[in-house]
Amino acid sequence: MLFMGYTEDYQPTKAAVFHFGERTVTRLRVLQTAQAKYGQMWDVDELRFYDHGAEVARKPGAWKVRAWPNSFEAQLAFDNSEATRWRTWETASPGDYLDVDFGEQTAVDEVRVETSNQSTWPMHLQVETINAQGRWQQITDQFEIQPHVFHGSIRRQATYEMHRRGVDYLLVMDNAWGADDFRDDPESWGLEVIGRSSHASLYKVMP
Repeated sequence: MLFMGYTEDYQPTKAAVFHFGERTVTRLRVLQTAQAKYGQMWDVDELRFYDHGAEVARKPGAWKVRAWPNSFEAQLAFDNSEATRWRTWETASPGDYLDVDFGEQTAVDEVRVETSNQSTWPMHLQVETINAQGRWQQITDQFEIQPHVFHGSIRRQATYEMHRRGVDYLLVMDNAWGADDFRDDPESWGLEVIGRSSHASLYKVMP
C-alpha cells in the first residue's frame, strides 16, 4: 500500500522492539495474537532485524517473505520505504503474521516492528522461529514501544514511489483529500505545477 498521508496518524512514529539472547536462525516470524475491534487493522511500515546493534542486511533475492492475511503486499514491510506499508486490510485477529525465511543461518538478537498510531489497539505480538521438528517455537512475547523518528521526507518518498511505479503526472481535484497541501506546497512533495483550472491542478512528478 502506497499512502499519501502526511498526518502523524499515518506516519511510522513508533516501534515494538523485542530483545532476546542471540539466536542463529533461518526463519523468523512476528505473530499477532490479539482480537481487535471491528475495523482495527494491523499495519507494519518496516520489519527489521538486528544483531549486536547492527541491522541484518536485507537480501531481496534470497529472503522469502510471507504474511497472513494480505500476503500479496508482504514485501512492503521490507522495502526500506517510509511511504509504503503492509497491513492486514481486515480486522486484526489472532494468527496474523509476517514471516521471513532468510535462506541461510542468520544471527539475530533484536526485532523491530515499525508502525503508526493507527495501530493504537492493544497489540499482542510475539517472535517465533522454526525448531528442528519444523514447528513454530516462541522466542519471546516481551517488547517495549519506542518512538520511531524518520529524518527524511514522507512526502518526497511518496513522490519517489509514484515515479518508480511509472506515474509521472497527477491531476488533483480541488475537493480531493489532501489537495490543499499539494497546492500550498508542491515543492515539498517533489511536484511541479504545470496547469491549473477552476477545479483542479495538474502536477508533474519530479524524480
